Amino acid sequence: MTRISHLVLASFLAMAFPAEAAGYRPADAGQRAERAHLLPEQFLRGYDPVTAYFDSDEGPGRGDADDGPKRLSIAPSWPGAWFWVDRRTLQFRPAEPWPALARFQVATRLGKRVLTTMMSAPSGLSPPDGSQDLRPFRSFSMAFPQALPVASLRKMLALEVRDLPGFGDARPVAITRFTLAPLPRRTQRDPAAYAVTLDEDVPEGKQLVVRVSLALGDEGTVLWTGRLATQPPFHLARVRCGAGESALMPGGAAPRDAALACGNRGERPELVFSAPPAELTLSQLKQLARLEPSVPDLSFQAQGARVLLRGRFLPDVLYRLRLAASPIRDEAGRALRDPGDTSLFFYLGARSPFLRFAQGTAILEANGPRSLPLVGYGDARADVRVYRIDPLHPGLWPFPSGGVTVDEDGAPPFPGEEPADAELEGAAGSQLRSHLRLLGSPLVSRVVTLPLERRAGTTRFGLDLAPLLESVAGKGRPGTYLVGLRRLAGPSRRTYVRVQVTNLSLTGVEE
Repeated sequence: MTRISHLVLASFLAMAFPAEAAGYRPADAGQRAERAHLLPEQFLRGYDPVTAYFDSDEGPGRGDADDGPKRLSIAPSWPGAWFWVDRRTLQFRPAEPWPALARFQVATRLGKRVLTTMMSAPSGLSPPDGSQDLRPFRSFSMAFPQALPVASLRKMLALEVRDLPGFGDARPVAITRFTLAPLPRRTQRDPAAYAVTLDEDVPEGKQLVVRVSLALGDEGTVLWTGRLATQPPFHLARVRCGAGESALMPGGAAPRDAALACGNRGERPELVFSAPPAELTLSQLKQLARLEPSVPDLSFQAQGARVLLRGRFLPDVLYRLRLAASPIRDEAGRALRDPGDTSLFFYLGARSPFLRFAQGTAILEANGPRSLPLVGYGDARADVRVYRIDPLHPGLWPFPSGGVTVDEDGAPPFPGEEPADAELEGAAGSQLRSHLRLLGSPLVSRVVTLPLERRAGTTRFGLDLAPLLESVAGKGRPGTYLVGLRRLAGPSRRTYVRVQVTNLSLTGVEE
């Protein structure tokens, strides 16, 4: 409905009901209190009126009450106006909102009552309510919509310090010694801020609970609650291994059947601290984390607040990790909290062996290094084949950078199924695999030994082609080759890479 429509409707109502249009009547007009002679009963807030109900006619009727202060007195005085609602109902309406944390005595000839103005919840807290990971602090500030008497506000505040969950079970400590001071504000309309200063800092691992009561004389009723938490002490928060994770409680011992399953992809235990450790040494780490059974070649890798354990972990072995005190400090110089002889179990699943080339093409020196980079785990031997090819054959060019994998159990193209000449240029995908399956007998077909038998994790190494090529092509001879690699116990797939052996010098040596 538009503003014009509202005006038309108001005009119509005024014409239809002239008696009602003469003055506004609130919805509760004529509703008297049967058993109370003064309202409200206890609290005042904002622009609440004070109403007196008499047992006989005392006023002239609806209108201003010139003798209102004599019939309904308010002490201390407050700006406002008295008004007769009817001949038996007198009302005082404040011209300004009632001040918080004040008490007013209202009285009529029938009796008197003390009314209390209610508190307003804080409009702001600095640091903000719910802040966590704060450095130890001694002071904070609170803002309220209006100015408050300092002495009264102090009675409304209840401060308490308690342990953060998981960092102690001591009983909360009430803080009674603190100072309260108003902070400057630009105008009277700005929120009123007050600084609260404690005698001592709120230490690490603690939470300060701030409660504001409802009103004077009703300090037991909580109007508002705020919380500020300091950062936890520097501690070992949890141990992670693969998808498993365990939070640590000082002195706790996890049972064997709750062992962390690290998976079978080479995952290792990981210590997660609450802050990055500074200048961590292996001796400090061994003091903190003790493994049973011991792990050969134990080392670590620090990544921020995470420390990854390295070493020759064996699959299907149940390891016990025992934690003890260690002189480790974080970047802020804080000492590591004593984990309190905590222990847990973990195990690594049997990892699946794998073997692959690190790249799909390579250029090697005929009179220099001739090693192909490989990555693998668990395979002590591999089936290697070497073909010498025409470097200009269009069916094998360009060669993919990731190599080409062929299923050797599949039948090669039969006569008449060979790729046509028009398909050779830029061969890719199934066409390229067809060209590889049409290769003849390899120059080299051997089972070679790989340096993976005693390696506990993923290993990068080089496959030396020199003895393989020299046995069939001669020493220092250039050429273009395809080198195929297949696991002995793996699936029937062989991966080929293209290798160019050149008699150019690709490396330089400085004296």
